[in-house]
Amino acid sequence: MGKTKLYVSCRLENVDNLRLPGDDDWYFILQCGNCGMNTDTEVYFNPVEEIEMEGSRGSANYIAKCKSCERKGSISFIKTAPYLMKDNEEPQMIAEFECRGWELAEFCPKGGYICQSTESETVFDDVDLQEGDWAEYDDEGDVPVGIYDFKGYFE
Repeated sequence: MGKTKLYVSCRLENVDNLRLPGDDDWYFILQCGNCGMNTDTEVYFNPVEEIEMEGSRGSANYIAKCKSCERKGSISFIKTAPYLMKDNEEPQMIAEFECRGWELAEFCPKGGYICQSTESETVFDDVDLQEGDWAEYDDEGDVPVGIYDFKGYFE
């Protein structure tokens, strides 16, 4: 059992407040804390949906058995935070999790991120970070916008 923090580093160009909507799914590769096997595919869960834990009063955002050793584990969101321009290119914590029986092995960003132009009120609401980079143009602010070298890691 332990708390795991997800840090992200990237370079923002003319955008700020990068985040996932509160009810969007987050994707990960997990590793079993018992046998060390990774999940075959990405798994997803979000901060809003909670599952009751069998035989317990608690709940979690993700509960599953390892396919290899059949040990059950759970993961719960503790908090989430946006990536801010003021600390651009510095690692920033964007989420914290409580992991029991599972470890977060790899963060797999998808689409659906939101950010706002620093030069206008334009909001970009379907930012896809699967490839690590995203670029667009803010017509209202008359500037290029982008997110580059998006990487996540755990501590």
